[in-house]
Amino acid sequence: MAFSRMINALVTWRPVCGQVETIAPNLMLKWLLFLLLLWVGISLWNKGRVHSADATRRPAPAPDERMVACANCGVHLPESEALRGDGGASFCCDEHLRLGPRLPY
Repeated sequence: MAFSRMINALVTWRPVCGQVETIAPNLMLKWLLFLLLLWVGISLWNKGRVHSADATRRPAPAPDERMVACANCGVHLPESEALRGDGGASFCCDEHLRLGPRLPY
């Protein structure tokens, strides 16, 4: 009983002037089917995007590496990227290696 009232409310439209117009039930079902298919399509598309994002993750970070300070400017950098100077001092770039260690003030 309540279901038939709900269907009747869906296919009936009451304009301001009080007249009752009935929308063709077939047209209403076509719109509902269209909206349902649209919703299913968007849901499937979003699900595919989530899985593709998982596949393009960044690789695992490298294991922890010892950090060293540049003897000239004090910038910390991974030991594998540091340039070694005379006496084992570490430098961040060729220019600082050429200048050598900075003397304390």
